[in-house]
Amino acid sequence: LWSNTYAINLVLGSLTVRNSILGSMGASNYIYCSTSGETLESDYNSIFITNGAATGYEPGEPPRIYHTVSRWVRDTGNDEHSYAGDPLFYNASTGDFHLLSRGGRFNPAITNFVLTDTRTSPLIDLGNPASVYTNELPPNGKRCNIGLYANSPEASKSVTNSELVVLSLNDGGRVEGAKALN
Repeated sequence: LWSNTYAINLVLGSLTVRNSILGSMGASNYIYCSTSGETLESDYNSIFITNGAATGYEPGEPPRIYHTVSRWVRDTGNDEHSYAGDPLFYNASTGDFHLLSRGGRFNPAITNFVLTDTRTSPLIDLGNPASVYTNELPPNGKRCNIGLYANSPEASKSVTNSELVVLSLNDGGRVEGAKALN
């Protein structure tokens, strides 16, 4: 759900959002909007906000606005395992939402994988550990990606050498308990 006024607008009922990429760009745009009393459960997602957008909005007097992902997590309990940052698509402006990967990215123009990316999306192998991944071609890290092509033959491939992805507390961060930050 990319570049909408609301990525998710829950007006009635309940909704669970998993393994999804949610992007909102611009002031008065929000990832989540829900009315009081509705049930929203979200986790293992990618949340990208830019140019004044916010993570959540709850109408009311006064309305509640969650400007950062960390504030959203703290106040709602949602998206505790979600990633806040650029998902690193190949070319979202042309509708190509395949994740960049040095291990191989599907190119729909040639219906095959290419090994030309110099960066790898942090969303590869970041899906819910309970989600099925077996439709992703090897190497697949034995965990599904987050996004449109998760658990599909078009899923970007895992890198085969181990690597450490350092995530920061740039959006305000959220750390609980005893943690050493160096």
